[in-house]
Amino acid sequence: MDYRRTDNFLYWLAAIACILCSATSHAANDYIVAPSGGDITGAALSARLANGNVTLQSSQGKSVGAGNVIINDVVTWTANTTLTLNASNNVAINANLSATGNTAGLVISPNTANGNEQPVGSGSYNLNAPAITLSGATPTLMISGTSYTVINALGIAADAATPPAVPTLQGMAAAAGLSGNYALGSDIDASATSGWNNGQGFTPIGTSANPFMGTFEGLGHTVGNFTINLPTAYITPATNNNIGLFGVVGNGIRNKGIIRNIGVSGGSVSGNLFVGGLVGYNNGTIINSFTAVNVSGGGYDIGGLTGNNSGSISYSYAMGDVTATLVQSNGMSSSFIGGLAGESYGAITNSYATGNVIASGNNVGGLIGSAKDYTSISNCYATGNIQGSNSVGGLVGEMHTANQYSAATVAQSYALGNVTGNINTGGLVGIMYTDNGSGGNTITASYSTGNIKCSGSHVGGLVGYAEPGSTVSTSYWDVTASGQSASSGGTGLVSQQMKTVSALNGFGFANTPGQTGWVIVDTDNSLNNAGGAAGATYPLLAAEYSTMIRNAHQFKLRIMAPDAHYLYDVDPGARMKTVSSYAGLNMVFTTTPGAAGWVIVDQDGTLNNANGAPGATLPLPASEYSTTVTTALQLQLMAMAPAASYTLGNTIDASATGNCAYAWDCEGLAPVGGSTVPFSGTFDGQGRIIANLAIIRPAAGNVGLFGVTAASSAIKNLGLTGGTVSGNVNVGGLAGYLNGSTLSTSSFSGSVTGSGNAVGGLTGANTGNISLSYAKGNVSGAASDVGGLVGNNGTNATILNCYATSKVSGGPVNAGGLAGGNYQGATINSSYAAGSVSGTGNTVGGLVGGNQGTVSNSYWDIKNSGQTASAGGFGLDNSDMFVALKFQGFDFKTPVWVIVDNDGTLNNDEGADGATYPILASEYAASITNPHQLQLMAMNPAATYRLNADVDATGTSGTGDIWGSAGFAPVGGYSVPFSGNFDGQGHTISNLAISQRKLNRVGLFGIVGSGATIQNTMLAGGSVQGYSGSIGGLTGINYGTVSNCRTSNTANGTGGFIGGMIGSNNGTVGNSQASGTVSGTGGFRGGLAGTNNGTISNCSATGAVTGQGGYTGQLVGYNNGTIK
Repeated sequence: MDYRRTDNFLYWLAAIACILCSATSHAANDYIVAPSGGDITGAALSARLANGNVTLQSSQGKSVGAGNVIINDVVTWTANTTLTLNASNNVAINANLSATGNTAGLVISPNTANGNEQPVGSGSYNLNAPAITLSGATPTLMISGTSYTVINALGIAADAATPPAVPTLQGMAAAAGLSGNYALGSDIDASATSGWNNGQGFTPIGTSANPFMGTFEGLGHTVGNFTINLPTAYITPATNNNIGLFGVVGNGIRNKGIIRNIGVSGGSVSGNLFVGGLVGYNNGTIINSFTAVNVSGGGYDIGGLTGNNSGSISYSYAMGDVTATLVQSNGMSSSFIGGLAGESYGAITNSYATGNVIASGNNVGGLIGSAKDYTSISNCYATGNIQGSNSVGGLVGEMHTANQYSAATVAQSYALGNVTGNINTGGLVGIMYTDNGSGGNTITASYSTGNIKCSGSHVGGLVGYAEPGSTVSTSYWDVTASGQSASSGGTGLVSQQMKTVSALNGFGFANTPGQTGWVIVDTDNSLNNAGGAAGATYPLLAAEYSTMIRNAHQFKLRIMAPDAHYLYDVDPGARMKTVSSYAGLNMVFTTTPGAAGWVIVDQDGTLNNANGAPGATLPLPASEYSTTVTTALQLQLMAMAPAASYTLGNTIDASATGNCAYAWDCEGLAPVGGSTVPFSGTFDGQGRIIANLAIIRPAAGNVGLFGVTAASSAIKNLGLTGGTVSGNVNVGGLAGYLNGSTLSTSSFSGSVTGSGNAVGGLTGANTGNISLSYAKGNVSGAASDVGGLVGNNGTNATILNCYATSKVSGGPVNAGGLAGGNYQGATINSSYAAGSVSGTGNTVGGLVGGNQGTVSNSYWDIKNSGQTASAGGFGLDNSDMFVALKFQGFDFKTPVWVIVDNDGTLNNDEGADGATYPILASEYAASITNPHQLQLMAMNPAATYRLNADVDATGTSGTGDIWGSAGFAPVGGYSVPFSGNFDGQGHTISNLAISQRKLNRVGLFGIVGSGATIQNTMLAGGSVQGYSGSIGGLTGINYGTVSNCRTSNTANGTGGFIGGMIGSNNGTVGNSQASGTVSGTGGFRGGLAGTNNGTISNCSATGAVTGQGGYTGQLVGYNNGTIK
């Protein structure tokens, strides 16, 4: 080419310009949702979605990047609003998204122009989180411009023929829907399928005549307890064939028939030909999907994930056993049987199988039974034990193609299982051959370690038989473990050589995530024999590393990046709560508290699957154990010594137990103490709290922070806030079954749900002694004995000086505001309930649902409960709930109980109206962690207080807690101002509500006296209203010192002197900001202070200030002091 010619010169000049333009156009930002360090937190985004639609764009990100939108924090919303994610490159979902509004929506738009960014051309959507939930009635979903029908229901058997108006999973099988695009908005329990179609179960979606040609986007959800139970024997032509959740997918046309991000977990699938847990015959695409079901067949093409793969499979796995042992009436046995796929003509990458494969016939493999023409297998492995007759391999039974031009390949893959066959049996591959004898099938950079047994000829440690022309290069087998010294290809090494980098010629090794090759973990937990360390594991694929942990290998490979953020989405089929799953991974298990090594806590309170007990946690580092509990992990490790004495060393944010993080996957904390080994020690919370604890174990019994306690145990001074607890029977926020124990000065605030008997806000079942404790939140039970505090108050149990404001939704027998059932010998004394109560049966009571014991000096709120009757106690009008004299038998003198009045006095002093129901005086604390303690500062307004946690004061609005319609009573009033010290320590009080229609001098503090200090305190949201003057978000009148404070709540009143932070300032205010709106009908209104007679320095106000009357200012309405 003559570059000097004008036309060629112009061509190259244009080409260079295009390259430069492309480079410029690809300069982009990343928009990141993260707990910290990103553009917005998940909580903040959730709050925005509560108020309207939100669009995030990569171009709006503050970080220079590649044009991605990245979700690294949990986002939840209940409103009917839509979240739109626009990225010029990728949209990566690395944390749960959950929208529960009926018409909530999600739009995911990768490869989309936005701002100054143009599409890169290859951007995609990637789900690397447990799930995206769209569980409303008619949610909307769009991905890459394609709209999806969202399914949240299984349906009924008849839907396969006539789809209902509201789409169902079974309805997808109807011919009219086989080209549609569907998404699974939530997990589906398919237990009902076991009784469908005369026991034959679910009707597969798609047939050979009408395959599924659309896209099914599982969004990370599972179909559980799934059944297809068709005969494995041949019946008639074209019957019992193409069996799976999907029968036939695709017809070979590109981008037709796509299954992704879906799991099938629990249950079984059986049929004759082309049988798989997910797909019978795949001629499309399967991506990031799994099965954990047992599969059985009687003919050919039987696989754990798909019977036949003539399409492609990537990032997918099967964990169930595959069985094909039937001998047909003509004497033929099953063939083409594999842990992942029975037979394959396509590509399989980054996939694995862990189930055992047992067949009576031929072509049996741990991953693939038969790898036919054009099959390529890379970055794959199998760990199950394999048994067959002819052509049996740990990874592939046979590699059988027409000739060298359509050769099958295995690259960078391995097999660990034992293999048993009669002929052509190998640790990796049983046989390699072609129809014309040309050879050409290849194995590279692969290995096997299993024990090999073969009763006939052609047996090899790696390959049983490879015809001439086959290639086996840089591949190995373990001579010691296999028991085989020879192979039809490959190199034999002893076990320690198999764990030594220098012996594995041709293997590339990686040390960091993202690199290709292999990883050996050493005995000292270094990598790849670093510093001469001996290898402890066989090579693992570096491609197995993931920040989403789903199996034991990935759990171990966290060592490649120990400081990375990991999520855990563990299906039971992965057996990650079983010690044996970690064999060969250099993990030592111990039962000694504080020792080096690992421990699994079992469901019954034992350790490390003792006596076959199922595990409840992933492996925990036992060395973290301590009797002074300061982390959620140490809370869990109390199970190692349930008879010890523990103290809570600091407030714990246990959010990790509820976001699929660390040892708990998505089931949350495992209850401490079980039926076999109860908690028999002591626990002193020292007035501290455990926040956001999650225990999500709907099938388990004895569920709570403590599962089962012994008579010798004592629990005290502990608060649980923001908790979520669910189980079956004996379910409580703090204890599932308090068996003869003592529980005092403790509380639970959150949600408790049980599907069986005995569900309570604090304890499910109680045969011990509960005193000076309370519960609030929501308690829901589907069966008997559901109570706001205790579900079943059993024989010899006592409840003394306790209360519950929980909303109770019970089942057919015994639902009560305080206790569901109070049984013979049990007593309830000096206690009350004030929450709403409902039940599906007749034994529903405002205080007690059913009573065979004794109830004395105890009460319920008739109005709030919605119940005029109770099996025990006395009903009070709502107005009487604020009057001390109405609570006969309550001790207001010692005091055991306190009512805080609207004017800040106590117990209706001088006829003052009460602002609260009775509160336990024992709740008072100088270290404040909840809104009750904030209110109880009224007991000693001269003391020094510290806010030791963020406080959500939503309950002050008058719903579901101790406050009435007037809300929070200001601390410090006209007769007794606040004269102490309050240090918020940077924490936030949110959603504080004060609606004092008869009171002036209103704020969190009514009057702050001379010498008092308020500092480092944040108020967010909420509102402060007063009758007359001196109304402020923080304090009505200040004579003391306010410093380093922030307020964003609203302030308004019918009089003057109204400020966003302070109504009237007569003291000193410094380094503080107010951003809430201010309004009033009198004069003297300011964004920070209504009037200033003192000193204000380094302060600002940004909220709107409106109203009638004179003297309105952005900072101060009227200034008679100093502002600087």
